Amino acid sequence: MKKLFIALFIPVILVALVYFVGFFLPKGHTAQGDIVINAPVDSVWSAIVSIDNYTNWRNDLKDVEIVDEDTWVEVGPKDDKITFSITEQNPPNRLVVVIDDDGLPFGGEWVYELTEQNDGSTKLSITENGEVYNPIFRFMSYFFLDPTASLKGFQLDLQEHVTKI
Repeated sequence: MKKLFIALFIPVILVALVYFVGFFLPKGHTAQGDIVINAPVDSVWSAIVSIDNYTNWRNDLKDVEIVDEDTWVEVGPKDDKITFSITEQNPPNRLVVVIDDDGLPFGGEWVYELTEQNDGSTKLSITENGEVYNPIFRFMSYFFLDPTASLKGFQLDLQEHVTKI
């Protein structure tokens, strides 16, 4: 009986500890990444705002469902869906996109800034201002996930796509 109690008690304590630590971690985080793409600003901008073409070059998407000109749903490889909306657009230099889905344990915005370089290439800076609401997910993302992974993946997929055009 004592072994059964210990076998049940330890996982409960671990989950409680993870929740407790996660509760006191900050909800918000900022991640930032830059890449220089050997293509003009207009080409990079066009690829970023051509959301209906995302599945042609983004490795992390299974499908994209267009809701309207500023809102779309991205379908991941496991059929997970996230709704996004454009909240600011200053072509071809600045785009702000937010998660427009209240039912998720996370949210945030992505700021895309494109700057023409002297050699005609484009510097793409992406800043993620994210939030993780669930303390257990907050713990996991803080200690085990790279906060720049998704924006770096986007940048590398975009670079490969735009330089092939």
